[in-house]
Amino acid sequence: MDKQKEYSQQLQSKIISLQDENQRLKEASQKNYDLYVSEFNSNKKNIDYINYINSEYDKLYNAYLYYYNLNSGYSSSNTANYQQTTPPKSTLPTQETNCDSSYPDFCIPPPPPDLDCGEIQYSNFKVLQPDPHGFDADYDGIGCES
Repeated sequence: MDKQKEYSQQLQSKIISLQDENQRLKEASQKNYDLYVSEFNSNKKNIDYINYINSEYDKLYNAYLYYYNLNSGYSSSNTANYQQTTPPKSTLPTQETNCDSSYPDFCIPPPPPDLDCGEIQYSNFKVLQPDPHGFDADYDGIGCES
């Protein structure tokens, strides 16, 4: 009987040890989960802020292109002859389909076919990499520069 009692006590001790380990793992898991949720919320705030900064950048960039094109090589006396090549982004169509994201100012379809600057009506527009049509030959972020 003593051996059974000793064996029973050993089993009970192991069960208590396993229960303690199980509780410790549950607590560690909860801490990891809480940390994950905290980091996720922090990253979401960062992503929202980055999206806001990108939209503000796009507005400024489009304003820059618009006024650069207006003043590029034209004096105030002959701006009436100026034909705008890059409208402000707010005047662009918003429901375009099949548009390549490398050209955010206009709806230019992705290849195929591979288009050249002479085959599109736009010039001096924003280009993001990758540039599948190769409109930004000097990699300065402006496509079909005249």
